[in-house]
Amino acid sequence: MALDEAALLELNWLRLGRAICHAFECDFRETDLHLPLTRQIGSKFASAVPVVLTIRDGREDFRRTVAGVVAQFGKPFILLGPTSGFLDANSIGLLHGARVEFFDLASHVTLLPGGVLQARKSGRTGLVTWRRFGRLT
Repeated sequence: MALDEAALLELNWLRLGRAICHAFECDFRETDLHLPLTRQIGSKFASAVPVVLTIRDGREDFRRTVAGVVAQFGKPFILLGPTSGFLDANSIGLLHGARVEFFDLASHVTLLPGGVLQARKSGRTGLVTWRRFGRLT
């Protein structure tokens, strides 16, 4: 591909956040957490458990982001990422210690023709472990 044939793309956090929240039946609530490539995109349940999206790549960057979000919230939240490939023992320890649930988008959503995100299972059953948050907050 020639350079003049390439298209520069920019991430639209609002559109991506809304699409993910719609797929998982979350309430959209966008908040900049002042961490690179990481935002709160919504909340789930009557207790408004935060739903956070990070698109960090690499284990070190992912681990630093997990530590930063855990420190900011100080309570359980739901963390979404593109893949579980960056999880390691240190990240898993941080997540479990803070009672955080991690879900990778690669396993839980499908990109439909036309650019619509769809949960592989309905928002009510696809992430059934989210239900435990109703008792944690």
